[in-house]
Amino acid sequence: MSKKEKIMIGVIIAGLIGLGGVTFKAVQYRNKLIETKKVVAAKEKIIKEKDETILKSVKLGYEALIRYEYMDGARTYSIRHPYNSGISQPDFQVILNKAAEAYSNYNDFLGTLGYRDGKLTKLIDQEKKDFEQISDKKNALLELMREEDEKKK
Repeated sequence: MSKKEKIMIGVIIAGLIGLGGVTFKAVQYRNKLIETKKVVAAKEKIIKEKDETILKSVKLGYEALIRYEYMDGARTYSIRHPYNSGISQPDFQVILNKAAEAYSNYNDFLGTLGYRDGKLTKLIDQEKKDFEQISDKKNALLELMREEDEKKK
């Protein structure tokens, strides 16, 4: 083998080693890119699920709020105008039942998220110190009204 052939073989071997190194790095980069895409896709899926949960929570909470405000408005108007309220007892009972159903749906949804047994009240009470007292007063008032309703039956 002549000197030129030895140099040529050396250059070819060096080129193959260089090509092998570049190929190895390209495969590593591709695998890392695929793994990153999987992680990003998983994170996007989690974010989408959380967005859907927040949207459902807002929708159910808003429905319960509006129904309770409507019920309270109908009740107040009936008290102020007892002879001309335009809201009959059956209509008011339907309003009341729909409001209770909306509240129950929202409360059940909170239960599926793990906010049962006053956890949400305690969470809000950390920011607004009187919220737990207000919640207790509301529950006592609802219990009193329930007892009065049972006595009427």
